[in-house]
Amino acid sequence: MKKIIALFFILSTLCLMACNNQTVETSTSTNKTEQTETTSVAQTTETTENTNDIPTSQTSTSADEKPNEKQPSVEFGDGKFFTELQSRILFLRHNQGKWVGNKYITTGSDRLAYYSKVDGAAYIFCFDPLCEHQTGDCLSTPGMFRAVYCQYNNRFYQTNIRYLISFSFDGTDRKEIYLDGIEEGTRYESIWAYEKYVFIDALMPDGEHHLLRYETDSYITRDLTKETELYMTPSYFYDGMIYSSIFYIDEENIENSDIIYCKTDLTLQNLEEIEEYPSGSIAEGQSLISIYDGKIQIYDFATDAYTIIPIEMPDVEAKLLAFADEHYLYFFDNSFPEIGKTINSRGEEVPFYNEYGGKLWRVKRDGTDLKCIYDNINFSFYGDIYICEDTILVYGGQVGVRDNGYAYSWGYGVYIGNIDENGMIDKLEWLEVIE
Repeated sequence: MKKIIALFFILSTLCLMACNNQTVETSTSTNKTEQTETTSVAQTTETTENTNDIPTSQTSTSADEKPNEKQPSVEFGDGKFFTELQSRILFLRHNQGKWVGNKYITTGSDRLAYYSKVDGAAYIFCFDPLCEHQTGDCLSTPGMFRAVYCQYNNRFYQTNIRYLISFSFDGTDRKEIYLDGIEEGTRYESIWAYEKYVFIDALMPDGEHHLLRYETDSYITRDLTKETELYMTPSYFYDGMIYSSIFYIDEENIENSDIIYCKTDLTLQNLEEIEEYPSGSIAEGQSLISIYDGKIQIYDFATDAYTIIPIEMPDVEAKLLAFADEHYLYFFDNSFPEIGKTINSRGEEVPFYNEYGGKLWRVKRDGTDLKCIYDNINFSFYGDIYICEDTILVYGGQVGVRDNGYAYSWGYGVYIGNIDENGMIDKLEWLEVIE
């Protein structure tokens, strides 16, 4: 007998929690307010939330957001550090601190913030002028688990252990969603949004994981694992399909256990094994782009095949693709410069390395015109960047040597810099967030 379980991916934890007026969503009817980012005046629509009375029209979306007419595009199963909206870039502002002797003392707490594309400043993601952003019910306070943005109805969804939290892009119209038909004691953990659906990784009372699917316009919840006896966590979504890895365990002969790569529809009903498993850091149209082993790799979902473009890199190995624009790909390399010495857990003096490197590279999409555009041995790139015209946002930190002569790392969070006419970055500075 074979038991099917999924390979479990560690997800990044961009976390959100909302505070404003709270509405509890159950199977009873309520009024629902939707506000889109492209309008300055809220558009209100009356809809029912009774699962037996499905609304005939979807909630309001902006003129360019017509989900039924949208061309297929790749969406990730997990989130990036930066979440892009039409006029804002959301990120988590980490708490700050300082070294006091041998202890790092933190001040404040993590808060959800955003960079405004309009005025180039960063603000706490809270729009209550009387809020001091110090309590757990502030909109900017992150919860235990991350939230996802659903373009279909312009709302965020977040797990809160026993229920979901949903709120509009600007923090208004907060709702608690209690999923119908789900066993009491179920814990909601990771969450994904695709088209009009929210997928939830649920830990059931018996200790098993199930994949749930909540439909945002009909408010119907389905336990896909219960229906199909199949459990998986999504890696990518494309054209109405979920891509994932499945681990088959043969309990009678463990040597026959194996990993397969597969895709299935949004009900987990039609499972299909695939030979070439998609992999990439950037999603565009029907393609996934990555940089690995000194090559640009482009995975085409339409053909389930890779295109490989070599990069000429002297002495180093391309490591991780961080961003892509119309002309260039931006990535880090695999160098680990030594910063100094440190003391390990056994009291031994050992080398201290900048494990995240200090260089940011840029290359044209055809693999030519390779250039290192930022080089600072004392800066660490943690993986995500965002580029908007001549401005770059970086999730990173700093490394250096303390007064006692030993190296350490500090100051992890969001940094900002300017890109000059030659594509070079002179310096990266801590992004101050206005409260």
